[in-house]
Amino acid sequence: MRSFRLCFARGKVVGLQVPYAPVQSCTDGPGRRTPQSVEDRNYRESFGDAERSGIQRIRQYLISDGRFVTFWLPIVYPCFMSKKAAMTSENPDPAPGEGGVAAASFEVVRREDFSDVTYLLEIHHPQMAKVAKPGQFVIVMEHDHGERIPLTLADFDPERGTVTLVVQAVGKTTREMQARCQEGTSLHALVGPMGNPSRMEVSRTASSVIDVPVICVGGGLGVAPVYPQARGYKESGAYVIGVVGFRSKELMFWEDKFRSVCDEFIVCTDDGSEGIKGVVTAGIEEAIAQHSDIDEVVAIGPPIMMKFCAETTRPHGIKTVVSLNPVMVDGTGMCGGCRVKVGDEVKFACVDGPDFDAHAVDFDDLMARLGRFKASETAALERWQENCRAEAG
Repeated sequence: MRSFRLCFARGKVVGLQVPYAPVQSCTDGPGRRTPQSVEDRNYRESFGDAERSGIQRIRQYLISDGRFVTFWLPIVYPCFMSKKAAMTSENPDPAPGEGGVAAASFEVVRREDFSDVTYLLEIHHPQMAKVAKPGQFVIVMEHDHGERIPLTLADFDPERGTVTLVVQAVGKTTREMQARCQEGTSLHALVGPMGNPSRMEVSRTASSVIDVPVICVGGGLGVAPVYPQARGYKESGAYVIGVVGFRSKELMFWEDKFRSVCDEFIVCTDDGSEGIKGVVTAGIEEAIAQHSDIDEVVAIGPPIMMKFCAETTRPHGIKTVVSLNPVMVDGTGMCGGCRVKVGDEVKFACVDGPDFDAHAVDFDDLMARLGRFKASETAALERWQENCRAEAG
């Protein structure tokens, strides 16, 4: 085995690198290409045994910077199940003869559909459930050829040993998950918890958080991930005002869960079928009118919603925090895809966030970056739908 070097991010090993050389391949039979470069030889010598033990398609995760080829561990290590691995199963010891490699299993133990596009997946993962904190996220792969997508944790239960994701089927991968992720199935990979936990503290000078009013705002799919924040503030003793927004009453979910952790609960619907008719900023304004001492607002939802939440609180000088979910690949700060402008600085949402000062975030730049791959995402969805129709026919 050739030597390789480790990649570090904030003191943690996040990748392996081997020397780079331009790829030169030759044909070895119909449809096959035999690796001939230093890059490929090092790949085979370094990872050949692991691949023969069951790890598939590591080659697709190579990223080159012209000097080294990088194997990102967040993509690979769910397959490497050792006692010291970041992601482990309840029985981390590999089976005899497996060469130190055992299969990971992230079983879906419960599914609930809130609407025709929004669904809940409760996944068995005792280790993650023990260490997860409000505000953190995971990266999911539904199958070994699948896209890696970041999803904020909507809930976690150490006693049950589960973590909960609430997903909205808007693109190819999330619709594929909607079709395939049923109770009893398993995800191919589940990496996390990632990102910095939300800080449950008062911003002004105060002896404690007890009875300090905070507003937790969730719009659309952002309703689910703001729940752990509301619960965390409640457990800290704060006076929690929950503000949630939906298009209509029929799309509402988790009302009972929110009422159990909120001292006040304000519902906003676009059509007025429940609560205030309007968007969540109307709920924020109502809460501010009733409480002159609001200490902080936490908002999670679509970028345009978070932008207007920030503009609503700005004149009042209320600290406002938003959780950002930009384009993301590795989730460890290495790819740079999740960079966002915050004030005069460029931050990486995966390692510097995902929580940021809403009054400093450049939301226009964020929304522009999120739209860069719209055409590719639409094309991928159309191809998948065409394949589904072909298989059904």
